[in-house]
Amino acid sequence: MSSDKRVNVMVREKFTHIYARAAERKGGDTELESLLATPLSAKKLKAISDDRWLAAFSQKVFQSGMSWKVVRNKWPNFEEVFFGFDIEKMLLMPTEMWERKATDPAIIRHLGKVMTIPENAI
Repeated sequence: MSSDKRVNVMVREKFTHIYARAAERKGGDTELESLLATPLSAKKLKAISDDRWLAAFSQKVFQSGMSWKVVRNKWPNFEEVFFGFDIEKMLLMPTEMWERKATDPAIIRHLGKVMTIPENAI
């Protein structure tokens, strides 16, 4: 057995290095900063209804490991199939109904991801 054992160690890169590389790629600090979203105020965040938070969170679940473009293109169908993410309506649905909805070709048919919706609605 060789005494030369190499261990793969993930080295954490400092954010300042990541930021500098991004700024260089985008043409400078100003250009990079112009691409960043402006955070909403606490008042505006509170005004977002629970159904919109659930829809946004669910969309991110479906985008995980998939083409974001495919998810975005099908998202209006998700809104229709899941009652506009109306939490009260969705919490009344039995498991069998969720399983049926997961087979609907109008949405991305992934039972595991579909079942995150009622779990996150609670």
